[in-house]
Amino acid sequence: MVRFGIYTDDFRFYYKAIKELKEWGLPFCSIDDISDIPVDIPVILSSSNDKAMDRFQIRENSPIRAIRKALPILAGKKQFSSLIIGMDPGPRPGVAILADLIITEANEMPDIHEAVMFIKNVLNDYSYKFFEIKIGNGDKPNRKKLISEISDLNLEYTIVNEKGTSGPHAIHNNALSAARITLVDNTKFRKYPDKPGVKRKNAIESEFRTIKILV
Repeated sequence: MVRFGIYTDDFRFYYKAIKELKEWGLPFCSIDDISDIPVDIPVILSSSNDKAMDRFQIRENSPIRAIRKALPILAGKKQFSSLIIGMDPGPRPGVAILADLIITEANEMPDIHEAVMFIKNVLNDYSYKFFEIKIGNGDKPNRKKLISEISDLNLEYTIVNEKGTSGPHAIHNNALSAARITLVDNTKFRKYPDKPGVKRKNAIESEFRTIKILV
């Protein structure tokens, strides 16, 4: 098991970093003495104004950007090979990030604009060699709005057949559909059976490898 380290003199960064790590469900440890860093901490998050250290350190003003940049380090690499973004169109679009076959983020966004801004930030924050955006072919009116905003950012995308990504109803949500869309290759379709005992909030972890396997 590994943990994130937090070393900073910036209280605002410290507070936000802890808040983000708790929301992501990632373990962490506050570092007071940089000469005595626990061996289970492969990466340290700091603000851009903090002192640089020899140990692998991510220095950013945005804690969420620092966390995203640190994720490949937890996987033992400098950057992800591929970043696949799945999008389930709708008034509250689902967006999921598949980084080297690991779902790192999956959310239902409040509206289309927020979903597109989320993607813009993801592409700026993550370290990767290649990215692909896959958009489900459902909900044509909202899909057209989504495509329009993505096109304004000059981002390429692929429309994929989202057949079979929305069930079963008991555990379905837009974030789960988006995660499933990351795997669609338009040549075959998967049927997702009912999973007795699996709750909606745990549906993604029951189907995918998530960042929790890294810690």
